Amino acid sequence: MKTLKSGKVVQASTKAIAYTEAPQAPAEFIKQRLRWYRGNFQALWKHRDAAFNIRYGFLQRLAFPFLVISMIFTPFAGMVTLFSAGMAIANGMGMLLIPVFLYFVLLQFLFSVLSVELDNEDKKLALYTPFFIFGYKQLCDFTVLKGLFDVLFRKGLKWTNVKRVGAKVSKSAVS
Repeated sequence: MKTLKSGKVVQASTKAIAYTEAPQAPAEFIKQRLRWYRGNFQALWKHRDAAFNIRYGFLQRLAFPFLVISMIFTPFAGMVTLFSAGMAIANGMGMLLIPVFLYFVLLQFLFSVLSVELDNEDKKLALYTPFFIFGYKQLCDFTVLKGLFDVLFRKGLKWTNVKRVGAKVSKSAVS
């Protein structure tokens, strides 16, 4: 955000290679994501002046609103949707949810197929799509909201570490 506020451009490279290590356990995954989300919320707060200052151009018109919507509105909407679905099931209207659920699974499946195709990955990965719609999405929404409340109430803001288990990559292996 600081770079965009200064009028510079942030550009990605399609040829960049990055090595990362995914957390091995759910608790480690949650710790990692909490660290990320807390940092994102702290950055949003630090640069909140970008929300209304037209001098910041792209950041003010597109990037900042996108971050706010994706990090605050979307998780709350997901939790409301989950609660509403639970109420519908409790009131005997669960069968009405099946077509909606299948629609979202199909839509996410198509996005997954596109992503897998673009990255030349195993196409069987797209078969995990239902777990993204129901399970992973709710876990991420919960973690985002926890991170938001942690920052708002200044709770648990110390730096955390994720347990590393993989081997280190030497510079010669990257070249």
